[in-house]
Amino acid sequence: MIKLFDRLPVWARLIWLSLELAIVLFAIFMGTKTTILYQGF
Repeated sequence: MIKLFDRLPVWARLIWLSLELAIVLFAIFMGTKTTILYQGF
Protein backbone atom coordinates (compact mmCIF):
# COMPACT_ATOMS: atom_id res chain seq x y z
CA MET A 1 0.00 0.00 0.00
CA ILE A 2 2.78 2.41 0.96
CA LYS A 3 4.90 1.38 -2.06
CA LEU A 4 1.95 1.98 -4.35
CA PHE A 5 1.45 5.40 -2.80
CA ASP A 6 5.14 6.25 -3.37
CA ARG A 7 4.81 5.41 -7.06
CA LEU A 8 1.87 7.74 -7.56
CA PRO A 9 2.50 11.13 -9.21
CA VAL A 10 2.21 14.23 -7.07
CA TRP A 11 -1.24 15.22 -8.35
CA ALA A 12 -2.60 11.75 -7.58
CA ARG A 13 -1.20 12.00 -4.04
CA LEU A 14 -2.90 15.37 -3.56
CA ILE A 15 -6.23 14.01 -4.80
CA TRP A 16 -5.86 10.97 -2.52
CA LEU A 17 -5.08 13.11 0.53
CA SER A 18 -7.91 15.55 -0.19
CA LEU A 19 -10.33 12.63 -0.54
CA GLU A 20 -9.22 11.23 2.81
CA LEU A 21 -9.55 14.66 4.40
CA ALA A 22 -13.02 15.13 2.92
CA ILE A 23 -14.14 11.73 4.25
CA VAL A 24 -12.81 12.54 7.73
CA LEU A 25 -14.44 15.98 7.79
CA PHE A 26 -17.72 14.52 6.52
CA ALA A 27 -17.65 11.84 9.23
CA ILE A 28 -16.95 14.45 11.94
CA PHE A 29 -19.71 16.70 10.58
CA MET A 30 -22.25 13.87 10.49
CA GLY A 31 -21.18 12.77 13.97
CA THR A 32 -21.61 16.22 15.52
CA LYS A 33 -24.87 16.75 13.63
CA THR A 34 -26.23 13.45 14.96
CA THR A 35 -25.03 14.27 18.47
CA ILE A 36 -26.68 17.71 18.41
CA LEU A 37 -29.94 16.21 17.13
CA TYR A 38 -29.72 13.53 19.79
CA GLN A 39 -29.35 16.18 22.50
CA GLY A 40 -32.53 17.82 21.27
CA PHE A 41 -31.21 21.14 19.98
